[in-house]
Amino acid sequence: MVTSPRIAVALAPLLFVFLPHSWSQTGRAPEPVTPPQPALTVSLESGSLEIGDSVQVTLGVTNNSAYTLSELRLEMDAPEFIRLSQPGIAAVDSIGLDSLAAWSALHRGHLLLKVLPRGQVGTVNLLFNLRFQWRTKDGIHSGQASLEKPLVIGLFGTDKVVGVPLAFAQFVVPGLFFLFLLRVLGAGGSKELGAEDKIIVSVIISVICLFVVDRLGRNTGWGWTRQLDPDGTVSIKKLFLLALCGAAVGLIWAAGVWGNRYYRKRRIAKLEFTGAETNAGLVYKALKLNPRYEGSAWEFTTKEGDVYRAAHYFMTDFSYVLLGAFKIDRETLDAETKAKVEARSKNGRLSQTRKELLAVIRILGGENSKAVGPRNLVKHTGEGGENDEGKTYILNKDEYRSKTQVKVEDMQLIQLT
Repeated sequence: MVTSPRIAVALAPLLFVFLPHSWSQTGRAPEPVTPPQPALTVSLESGSLEIGDSVQVTLGVTNNSAYTLSELRLEMDAPEFIRLSQPGIAAVDSIGLDSLAAWSALHRGHLLLKVLPRGQVGTVNLLFNLRFQWRTKDGIHSGQASLEKPLVIGLFGTDKVVGVPLAFAQFVVPGLFFLFLLRVLGAGGSKELGAEDKIIVSVIISVICLFVVDRLGRNTGWGWTRQLDPDGTVSIKKLFLLALCGAAVGLIWAAGVWGNRYYRKRRIAKLEFTGAETNAGLVYKALKLNPRYEGSAWEFTTKEGDVYRAAHYFMTDFSYVLLGAFKIDRETLDAETKAKVEARSKNGRLSQTRKELLAVIRILGGENSKAVGPRNLVKHTGEGGENDEGKTYILNKDEYRSKTQVKVEDMQLIQLT
């Protein structure tokens, strides 16, 4: 049967009405699934925490969708020294929650956030992830909601040590313990440092300690030195090691100070004036106790106007000990000693410097040598004229008024005759 062209033309518009409908029924893509967006809230009892301490965490989840949320699980992404757990249960990687019906909310308290003793000081960001599932006619779908919370971790309940931020404490703690130990052991200076001066000295000592430990670690490979890395974060263990380094340096320094004091005390005791010294001993002590000798004599004037002329002098606690002039007789010396002494001379006269005269005393055999004799005694000029007072004269400090240097040829401390 052949269709008439007129009938085909008449039915053509009907094809455009029914064909799109049949195509849309068979070729339409599935509608996209809109995932639920639950609201996650995490509340910390305190925003700052001490190392080794814990804080309670309250969790809230609100489901504002028409789907039931199941397989809810809370996870926390944080440094390894921070753990999230439930009371009575050891820390776990995640915490399971009950299913949450559509258009409902969940509240969960008594979760525990703890900073382990090996924790480090500073501000960390905690990332809480809530994973969940929901079901549609197309199957099971997964999703997650995230929330970031800052947490400040300090030591001893504070983020500062003696007013210094803990991040900078490593550059202060060794020096503070160094100064503390010196003060306790009585090995510090006589001047009490102010707060600013203590900080400056502490920083200098601390930098030296860190530098020495760093070099020591590089040369020896000792593992404990890596814990004092200046670029690392601060922890209780690190502060303890820093304090220990400062204390160790303080002990070494104190030992040196006490050793020096002991040496000086013995030296001063050895140089103490007794009045029983030999002539060589008097010259030796005078040059040691008063290094200011340049070949000139001294004139001391008392409050009464009397004048005492001496080749040299030294002080005791309450007086001035004045010395006359001394000599070395060539004829009393053996050939070897005479040659050595004359080597210290110029044009037959001894060089009048402290260094040369002490060298001559050593050549003669030291303080107990008998080769030094008196040449010119201490002179006293008063109302009765000029008189000799002896090879030494003790002038009390309460009698003293002034002193001056004078050039007197026969009043040089030691001459070679």
